[in-house]
Amino acid sequence: MSSSSKNPYLLITMGPTGSGKSSLIKPVCEHLKLPITKNKVLIDDLVVDNPYYRKKVKEFLNTKSYDELIKLFKKGDTGLQKTFNQFYFSTRSQTYCYKSSRYYGTLLTKDDIQFNKANAKLTLTKDFTSKEHKRFNCDNTNDIKLKKLIDKQQNFVLETTGTSFPDWLVNIKKLTNYQIIFAIPGVNTCKLLTRNKTRAITTLKNFLQDPDNTEPPRLPTVDERIYKTNVKQIISTFNTMITQNNKKYRLFIFNNDTDNQPMTLVYDSNSSNSSNSNILETIFDIQTPCVKTK
Repeated sequence: MSSSSKNPYLLITMGPTGSGKSSLIKPVCEHLKLPITKNKVLIDDLVVDNPYYRKKVKEFLNTKSYDELIKLFKKGDTGLQKTFNQFYFSTRSQTYCYKSSRYYGTLLTKDDIQFNKANAKLTLTKDFTSKEHKRFNCDNTNDIKLKKLIDKQQNFVLETTGTSFPDWLVNIKKLTNYQIIFAIPGVNTCKLLTRNKTRAITTLKNFLQDPDNTEPPRLPTVDERIYKTNVKQIISTFNTMITQNNKKYRLFIFNNDTDNQPMTLVYDSNSSNSSNSNILETIFDIQTPCVKTK
């Protein structure tokens, strides 16, 4: 990977929900003396901002009392999670997501569903007209945003959980000139589960008070077994990158486990060796049970 600051950069932040992926941008850029970009590619933003998602969440919340909702969110109710996931994925794949479209936030027609399917594999390579942009769902709208940034050779950040390596992205030919950086924040898994539940309840309370001007809530998985399985896969993906990297990408691990303190850099592929690959296991600590068994 070229280290020249004249080359544009792609920062890929990886990690489970709530680990602090968005907060990684500043410490990584400061460490590498790179300009901090505001260009972020994050499908979640397109979904949560979409009027259809807000509408479905409001309609559902109106069927429950305040106390019922707080209880369900605190429990991390699996039925509730399925409901919110349905809202999320139907918004993501079945609604108009281009904000300039007069149909923004409404369900796609049958013709436009087929248009999305036919062009799904082309959105990173083909130039579409403004009229065609207005026919796309959130997945393809996100791809078009990504393509525009790459075509213009702009710096940008992409957030992903990291359960698999993004071959589809790093193998794009126009990224050849880019500095490609991967960074992951490590946080104790039990602490993450508590953090995610607290954040979801806070977002819910804010939305119930002002549903038209605050972010609609999402309900991330707080089931310990499922969550830890995902974290284990993320660790495996990043550790594989460490052992197979050969300096092609710059890799960073930051410790984000200390509350109200800045993240600290604990691994840099340019100055560390592969023997440090157990750092993530130590920080995430997925082996220790979060709840004492009786």
